[in-house]
Amino acid sequence: MLTFRDIRQASLPGPTALAIGNFDGLHLGHQTLLQELRATAVALAAGYGPRAQTALITFDPHPLSVLRPDEPNLGFTTAPERLSLAAMLGIDVGVIQPFTMEIAQMEPLTFVQLLKRHLGLAALVVGPDFALGRGRAGNITLLRALGAELDFTVHVIQPIATEGQSCAAASCANSCSAAMSPPPHRC
Repeated sequence: MLTFRDIRQASLPGPTALAIGNFDGLHLGHQTLLQELRATAVALAAGYGPRAQTALITFDPHPLSVLRPDEPNLGFTTAPERLSLAAMLGIDVGVIQPFTMEIAQMEPLTFVQLLKRHLGLAALVVGPDFALGRGRAGNITLLRALGAELDFTVHVIQPIATEGQSCAAASCANSCSAAMSPPPHRC
């Protein structure tokens, strides 16, 4: 896996299928999203000609530790461990983006322009509650509008459930924090 310590360090030609998130523990929901990311890259390659690449952006420190520093934030994996797990799942490029107040205050358009300029963004693969940018203003509706303007697509995957429980980061963290052990990779 090709890795970068900041989006601005990259200069990828694209087309790139991209996923953005913390990806702590890389649970089954994350794995399903990354599987869709790889499938999206294959479809991109058919339309663009060259082999499309997959990329993942994770944050360090965790955004909540910057936005809500007084609240405890238990992480299960370090950012390098998350990229290592993603590489084992076939992801080509990993970015460990420092999460700062500058990033937190960035408008969605500005952030997406960075993704286009530095990563060659052609497709963004997200979950149904994904949002980015200042105040989470970059929701799926806005991202699709930006995609129409800046020439990228947005693919939303639906959450999956196992043993009657949603495989989402919050539910995994909540169920595991009491035991203080890492989440099982099935959820």
